Amino acid sequence: MVGEIIAVWFGSVHQLAMTATYAIEDLCLHEEYVHPLREEINRIAPEGLCPELAAMPLLDSFLRETVRCTNSDAITVRRKALTPFTFSDGVRVDQGDWVCIPQRAMMRDPARYSHAQQFDGFRFARANKLLALNEGCADVPEGAPLQLTDVDVDWPIWGLGNTACPGRFYATTVLKLMMVCILQGWECRLADPRALRWRTWRSSVVPRTGTVVVFQRRQMESPTLVRRA
Repeated sequence: MVGEIIAVWFGSVHQLAMTATYAIEDLCLHEEYVHPLREEINRIAPEGLCPELAAMPLLDSFLRETVRCTNSDAITVRRKALTPFTFSDGVRVDQGDWVCIPQRAMMRDPARYSHAQQFDGFRFARANKLLALNEGCADVPEGAPLQLTDVDVDWPIWGLGNTACPGRFYATTVLKLMMVCILQGWECRLADPRALRWRTWRSSVVPRTGTVVVFQRRQMESPTLVRRA
Protein backbone atom coordinates (compact mmCIF):
# COMPACT_ATOMS: atom_id res chain seq x y z
CA MET A 1 0.00 0.00 0.00
CA VAL A 2 2.84 2.40 0.83
CA GLY A 3 4.39 1.70 -2.56
CA GLU A 4 1.11 2.45 -4.34
CA ILE A 5 0.68 5.72 -2.42
CA ILE A 6 4.23 6.80 -3.24
CA ALA A 7 3.68 5.96 -6.92
CA VAL A 8 0.51 8.08 -7.04
CA TRP A 9 2.24 10.93 -5.22
CA PHE A 10 5.29 10.80 -7.47
CA GLY A 11 3.12 10.81 -10.60
CA SER A 12 1.09 13.84 -9.51
CA VAL A 13 3.54 16.09 -7.69
CA HIS A 14 4.99 17.87 -10.73
CA GLN A 15 1.59 18.87 -12.13
CA LEU A 16 0.42 19.93 -8.67
CA ALA A 17 3.42 22.18 -8.03
CA MET A 18 3.29 23.93 -11.39
CA THR A 19 -0.49 24.34 -11.51
CA ALA A 20 -0.54 25.71 -7.96
CA THR A 21 2.10 28.28 -8.94
CA TYR A 22 0.14 29.41 -11.99
CA ALA A 23 -3.16 29.49 -10.06
CA ILE A 24 -1.70 31.73 -7.34
CA GLU A 25 -0.28 34.05 -10.01
CA ASP A 26 -3.69 34.15 -11.71
CA LEU A 27 -5.26 35.25 -8.41
CA CYS A 28 -2.78 38.11 -8.34
CA LEU A 29 -3.35 39.12 -11.95
CA HIS A 30 -7.15 38.80 -11.91
CA GLU A 31 -8.28 40.26 -8.60
CA GLU A 32 -11.92 40.40 -9.75
CA TYR A 33 -12.23 36.68 -9.01
CA VAL A 34 -11.03 36.84 -5.42
CA HIS A 35 -14.28 38.10 -3.90
CA PRO A 36 -16.67 35.60 -5.59
CA LEU A 37 -14.30 32.73 -4.82
CA ARG A 38 -14.15 33.76 -1.16
CA GLU A 39 -17.93 34.02 -1.05
CA GLU A 40 -18.26 30.49 -2.41
CA ILE A 41 -15.70 29.14 0.06
CA ASN A 42 -17.29 30.92 3.04
CA ARG A 43 -20.70 29.62 2.05
CA ILE A 44 -19.55 26.01 1.71
CA ALA A 45 -16.78 25.91 4.30
CA PRO A 46 -16.67 28.61 6.98
CA GLU A 47 -13.18 29.04 8.40
CA GLY A 48 -12.12 26.08 10.49
CA LEU A 49 -14.46 23.59 8.80
CA CYS A 50 -13.41 20.96 6.27
CA PRO A 51 -14.50 22.18 2.82
CA GLU A 52 -16.76 20.12 0.57
CA LEU A 53 -14.66 20.61 -2.54
CA ALA A 54 -17.18 19.05 -4.93
CA ALA A 55 -19.63 21.83 -4.03
CA MET A 56 -17.35 24.61 -5.31
CA PRO A 57 -17.97 24.96 -9.06
CA LEU A 58 -16.40 28.42 -9.26
CA LEU A 59 -13.12 27.23 -7.75
CA ASP A 60 -13.07 24.21 -10.06
CA SER A 61 -13.73 26.46 -13.07
CA PHE A 62 -11.03 28.94 -12.04
CA LEU A 63 -8.44 26.16 -11.78
CA ARG A 64 -9.51 24.65 -15.10
CA GLU A 65 -9.03 28.03 -16.75
CA THR A 66 -5.56 28.26 -15.19
CA VAL A 67 -4.73 24.85 -16.67
CA ARG A 68 -6.20 25.86 -20.04
CA CYS A 69 -4.14 29.04 -20.25
CA THR A 70 -0.89 27.69 -18.78
CA ASN A 71 -0.40 24.03 -19.67
CA SER A 72 2.74 22.55 -18.19
CA ASP A 73 3.48 20.74 -21.44
CA ALA A 74 2.83 21.80 -25.02
CA ILE A 75 2.02 18.23 -26.07
CA THR A 76 0.52 15.17 -24.42
CA VAL A 77 -0.61 11.57 -25.05
CA ARG A 78 2.58 10.54 -26.83
CA ARG A 79 2.14 7.27 -28.72
CA LYS A 80 4.64 5.29 -30.81
CA ALA A 81 3.25 3.34 -33.78
CA LEU A 82 4.15 -0.33 -33.44
CA THR A 83 2.74 -1.03 -36.91
CA PRO A 84 1.81 1.25 -39.83
CA PHE A 85 -1.51 2.98 -39.21
CA THR A 86 -3.86 5.22 -41.17
CA PHE A 87 -6.22 7.64 -39.40
CA SER A 88 -9.81 8.17 -40.52
CA ASP A 89 -8.85 11.46 -42.23
CA GLY A 90 -6.20 9.72 -44.34
CA VAL A 91 -3.11 10.71 -42.33
CA ARG A 92 -0.68 7.77 -42.30
CA VAL A 93 2.05 6.98 -39.77
CA ASP A 94 4.76 4.39 -40.30
CA GLN A 95 6.13 1.94 -37.79
CA GLY A 96 8.28 3.79 -35.26
CA ASP A 97 6.64 7.18 -35.84
CA TRP A 98 5.43 9.17 -32.85
CA VAL A 99 1.99 10.77 -32.58
CA CYS A 100 0.84 13.21 -29.90
CA ILE A 101 -1.89 15.72 -29.02
CA PRO A 102 -0.87 19.42 -29.21
CA GLN A 103 -2.75 20.32 -26.03
CA ARG A 104 -1.38 23.86 -25.60
CA ALA A 105 -2.46 24.78 -29.13
CA MET A 106 -5.85 23.11 -28.58
CA MET A 107 -6.51 25.03 -25.38
CA ARG A 108 -5.73 28.34 -27.09
CA ASP A 109 -7.60 27.61 -30.33
CA PRO A 110 -10.26 30.31 -31.01
CA ALA A 111 -12.24 27.72 -32.95
CA ARG A 112 -12.67 25.78 -29.71
CA TYR A 113 -12.84 28.50 -27.04
CA SER A 114 -14.32 31.97 -27.31
CA HIS A 115 -11.74 34.69 -26.59
CA ALA A 116 -9.20 31.90 -26.28
CA GLN A 117 -6.29 34.21 -25.49
CA GLN A 118 -8.09 35.81 -22.54
CA PHE A 119 -8.35 34.46 -19.00
CA ASP A 120 -12.02 33.84 -18.16
CA GLY A 121 -12.07 32.19 -14.75
CA PHE A 122 -15.73 31.19 -14.73
CA ARG A 123 -16.19 30.06 -18.35
CA PHE A 124 -16.46 26.39 -17.34
CA ALA A 125 -18.92 27.14 -14.53
CA ARG A 126 -21.18 28.93 -17.03
CA ALA A 127 -20.86 26.05 -19.48
CA ASN A 128 -21.81 23.48 -16.82
CA LYS A 129 -24.82 25.57 -15.78
CA LEU A 130 -26.05 25.87 -19.35
CA LEU A 131 -25.48 22.15 -19.92
CA ALA A 132 -27.67 21.41 -16.89
CA LEU A 133 -30.40 23.46 -18.60
CA ASN A 134 -29.87 21.53 -21.87
CA GLU A 135 -28.53 24.65 -23.57
CA GLY A 136 -25.37 25.06 -25.61
CA CYS A 137 -22.41 27.22 -24.63
CA ALA A 138 -20.09 28.87 -27.14
CA ASP A 139 -17.36 29.39 -24.54
CA VAL A 140 -16.15 25.78 -24.58
CA PRO A 141 -16.23 22.83 -27.02
CA GLU A 142 -19.52 20.98 -27.17
CA GLY A 143 -19.42 17.94 -24.88
CA ALA A 144 -16.47 19.25 -22.87
CA PRO A 145 -15.90 17.46 -19.52
CA LEU A 146 -17.65 18.79 -16.44
CA GLN A 147 -14.81 19.01 -13.94
CA LEU A 148 -11.06 19.33 -13.60
CA THR A 149 -10.35 15.62 -13.04
CA ASP A 150 -12.28 14.43 -16.12
CA VAL A 151 -10.39 12.71 -18.95
CA ASP A 152 -11.51 13.31 -22.53
CA VAL A 153 -10.14 14.07 -26.00
CA ASP A 154 -11.32 17.65 -25.45
CA TRP A 155 -9.51 17.75 -22.09
CA PRO A 156 -6.35 15.63 -22.48
CA ILE A 157 -4.56 17.33 -19.57
CA TRP A 158 -4.30 14.07 -17.62
CA GLY A 159 -3.63 11.82 -20.61
CA LEU A 160 -6.14 9.39 -22.12
CA GLY A 161 -7.36 5.83 -21.78
CA ASN A 162 -5.60 3.32 -19.58
CA THR A 163 -2.60 5.60 -19.14
CA ALA A 164 -4.56 8.54 -17.71
CA CYS A 165 -2.83 9.94 -14.62
CA PRO A 166 -3.96 7.99 -11.52
CA GLY A 167 -2.74 10.79 -9.27
CA ARG A 168 -5.10 13.42 -10.71
CA PHE A 169 -7.62 13.07 -7.87
CA TYR A 170 -4.92 13.52 -5.23
CA ALA A 171 -3.37 16.46 -7.11
CA THR A 172 -6.72 18.19 -7.61
CA THR A 173 -7.77 17.72 -3.98
CA VAL A 174 -4.52 19.15 -2.62
CA LEU A 175 -4.60 21.99 -5.16
CA LYS A 176 -8.11 23.02 -4.12
CA LEU A 177 -7.27 22.80 -0.41
CA MET A 178 -4.26 25.05 -1.01
CA MET A 179 -6.43 27.60 -2.80
CA VAL A 180 -9.05 27.51 -0.03
CA CYS A 181 -6.33 28.13 2.57
CA ILE A 182 -4.83 31.04 0.62
CA LEU A 183 -8.18 32.68 -0.16
CA GLN A 184 -9.37 32.39 3.45
CA GLY A 185 -6.24 33.62 5.17
CA TRP A 186 -4.01 35.57 2.80
CA GLU A 187 -3.77 38.46 0.37
CA CYS A 188 -1.27 37.98 -2.42
CA ARG A 189 0.23 40.08 -5.21
CA LEU A 190 2.99 39.81 -7.75
CA ALA A 191 6.05 41.83 -6.84
CA ASP A 192 6.29 42.73 -10.54
CA PRO A 193 3.03 42.13 -12.48
CA ARG A 194 4.98 42.46 -15.75
CA ALA A 195 7.48 39.73 -14.87
CA LEU A 196 7.70 36.73 -17.19
CA ARG A 197 5.82 33.81 -15.67
CA TRP A 198 7.26 30.76 -17.45
CA ARG A 199 10.09 29.41 -19.55
CA THR A 200 10.23 26.52 -21.99
CA TRP A 201 12.43 23.45 -21.95
CA ARG A 202 11.85 21.13 -24.91
CA SER A 203 8.04 20.77 -24.88
CA SER A 204 7.66 21.64 -21.19
CA VAL A 205 6.41 25.04 -20.04
CA VAL A 206 7.51 25.58 -16.44
CA PRO A 207 7.21 28.48 -13.96
CA ARG A 208 10.13 30.87 -13.62
CA THR A 209 11.88 30.82 -10.26
CA GLY A 210 12.44 34.58 -10.41
CA THR A 211 8.72 35.47 -10.45
CA VAL A 212 8.01 36.60 -6.89
CA VAL A 213 4.60 36.45 -5.16
CA VAL A 214 4.20 38.54 -1.99
CA PHE A 215 1.88 37.14 0.70
CA GLN A 216 0.30 39.10 3.51
CA ARG A 217 -2.02 37.68 6.14
CA ARG A 218 -5.54 39.01 5.85
CA GLN A 219 -6.91 41.36 8.47
CA MET A 220 -10.05 39.52 9.49
CA GLU A 221 -13.05 41.59 10.49
CA SER A 222 -13.87 41.51 14.17
CA PRO A 223 -17.19 39.82 14.99
CA THR A 224 -20.09 42.17 15.68
CA LEU A 225 -21.15 42.09 19.32
CA VAL A 226 -24.88 42.21 19.99
CA ARG A 227 -25.87 43.49 23.42
CA ARG A 228 -28.94 41.76 24.86
CA ALA A 229 -31.38 43.67 27.01
